[in-house]
Amino acid sequence: MRLLPVLAISIASLTLVGCSTTTPEAIPTSSAVEQAPAFASDEEALAAAQAAYAEYLSVSDQIARDGGSNPERLQKLTSKKQYEIELGPLMSISESGGRMEGESSFDSIHLQDYSNSSVSAYLCLDNSAVSLVKADGTRETPEVLRWPLIVNFERSNSGKFVLSGSETWTGENFC
Repeated sequence: MRLLPVLAISIASLTLVGCSTTTPEAIPTSSAVEQAPAFASDEEALAAAQAAYAEYLSVSDQIARDGGSNPERLQKLTSKKQYEIELGPLMSISESGGRMEGESSFDSIHLQDYSNSSVSAYLCLDNSAVSLVKADGTRETPEVLRWPLIVNFERSNSGKFVLSGSETWTGENFC
C-alpha cells in the first residue's frame, strides 16, 4: 500500500519540526491585527481636533506671554516637525525682548478628514484680542485678525492627537 510510506514521511516531518531549535514567531492575535477605530463618528473626530487645538493654543499663547521662554512646553502637543516650525516665531519674541498680551481663540471649526491616526480640520484663528508688546513698551496688533487655517493632527506614541500641521487656507475665506 502506498498510504503507509506517505504517513511515515508525514510523521517524520512533524517529528523533525517538533525538534527544531528555532522558535517560531508569535502569531499576532486578531486584536493586534485589527486596531479599534479611533472615532465612532465625525463628531468624535471633530471633538478630538478641537480639544487638541485648544490645548496647543493655550500653551502656545502662554509661552508667547512669557516672552518666548520655555518653548519646550509645546513638544508634547506637536509633532517633532511642527515643533521645529513653532520655535521660529517664539525665538523671535524671546530675542526681541517682547511678549504677547491677550489670548488667541478659534471658531468655525469643521472636520475635513480623519482616520485612526490623523485628523484634519478647517478653523478660524482669531487674534483680535492679541497684541505684541515690544521691549520698548510699544504695542503692535496683528495685521490679519482672523485667519482661515487648515490644521492637521496625528496620533502620538502616547495615543494623544498632537498638532502636525497648520497652514493658511488659500481657498475662499470662510472666516
